[in-house]
Amino acid sequence: MAFVGNTRHTVPYMLKHSDLFDELPEAFYDSAFLDRLHFYIPGWEVDIIRGEMFSSGYGFVVDYIAEILRHLRNHDYSDQYRDKFTLSPAISTRDRDGINKTFSGLMKILFPDGGASDQEIEEILAFSTEGRKRVKDQLMRIDSTYAEVDFSYDNSEGKTKSVTTLEEREYPNYYFKTVETTEIPETATETVQTAAPTSSTPVSTAPASSASELQEQHLTFDENQRGISYDSLFAPYLKDARELTVTDPYIRLFYQTRNFMELLETFARQLPTGEEAKVHLVTVVLIDETAEGDKRKTRKIEWQEVKLCQVYKPGSTDKRHQATMGGPDEAGDQWLSCAIAQGFNQQDRMKSGDIDAVMAELDQHRNGKKGKAANKPEECHRYIRNRPGQFEYAAAKAATLTIGSGEIESSDSSIVQKRLKIPGAWWKPSNAGSMLCLRTLRSNGEWDQYWERTG
Repeated sequence: MAFVGNTRHTVPYMLKHSDLFDELPEAFYDSAFLDRLHFYIPGWEVDIIRGEMFSSGYGFVVDYIAEILRHLRNHDYSDQYRDKFTLSPAISTRDRDGINKTFSGLMKILFPDGGASDQEIEEILAFSTEGRKRVKDQLMRIDSTYAEVDFSYDNSEGKTKSVTTLEEREYPNYYFKTVETTEIPETATETVQTAAPTSSTPVSTAPASSASELQEQHLTFDENQRGISYDSLFAPYLKDARELTVTDPYIRLFYQTRNFMELLETFARQLPTGEEAKVHLVTVVLIDETAEGDKRKTRKIEWQEVKLCQVYKPGSTDKRHQATMGGPDEAGDQWLSCAIAQGFNQQDRMKSGDIDAVMAELDQHRNGKKGKAANKPEECHRYIRNRPGQFEYAAAKAATLTIGSGEIESSDSSIVQKRLKIPGAWWKPSNAGSMLCLRTLRSNGEWDQYWERTG
């Protein structure tokens, strides 16, 4: 049994004024019933489904995967963590059953054939425990007869690890409140009973850092953690900046570019009205491995974007990286080499019949490997090499013939398959050829002329 629905309020609002079960119908809002739930998955942590999330590979049809899952119901995977981890003895039988059933179900889906590492098993166990803890913590808010439970486990080394929920860490001031059930007048001040956080709950009471206290930090966030933005992370550091250099070789895909754009928006919001700033993106930094001494000082920034290289004087030293800036000519040569490697100008050479020049250019960039290990220039080189005489584009254009594959493929669909691939049709090669000749005449508008000549 599973309940799926939406909440009308934000998580902190529900924690402050009610509980996470507030949206359930009144008939189900009963502590004895809710205690039977094994897991509470926070839908607000689940990312919105987007097109890029769908797999482009093979998969199982729904009927087949459903049959597999039905068959797996006869198997119990809940014992696969017990060799390495032990749940706290303070966890009741009902809580333990909820954790075990969730763990078993996730293991069946993620590792049906076994083979999970200790780290993967621990991650699934902690996730299963967190879901059950979320149920129990809300029951404590609804019914005061429920006692606090230590949701933790021990690893093989005897080290105890406590499990907390994400909203517990994000909103500790609201999470441990129990709102009184007595009605409170609108003009009255809200009365709450505040339970002291357990020792396992991290509560941050540090004040916000002032500009004089800013320093380099390394922060770690939970998966799907909300409330984190570039403004909260970087705005204090960018407040008085007028020049920003970002060194990142991984700004290639759409989501990486989107993240970079959001950072620039944060930077722009810190600028006073009428002020401008410079932003430089460094995607390639080369180091001379043959140099003696500190190799870091031999780093040379070579821009893939010619315009960015013209920002600095050629040969000048970048203050941040202590690296020498390349000149526009040098950057332009690199840009051209990169473009040629990606196919720039090769299409014109193919159409003019200069196949040898294309092969010679590809030969400089291919890795000589086979299968999935082959790079794109290698695949292209092999494709042309294995099809001699099939790239006479210049002669075809001179004869006013079509060289685009789109028209050929479209003709195959509209002329060949539409007539020959009809239900129950069987063809001899000679008859199929004759039929295609007639189809071609008709498509070219030469049907009447043909029969006049043959008649």
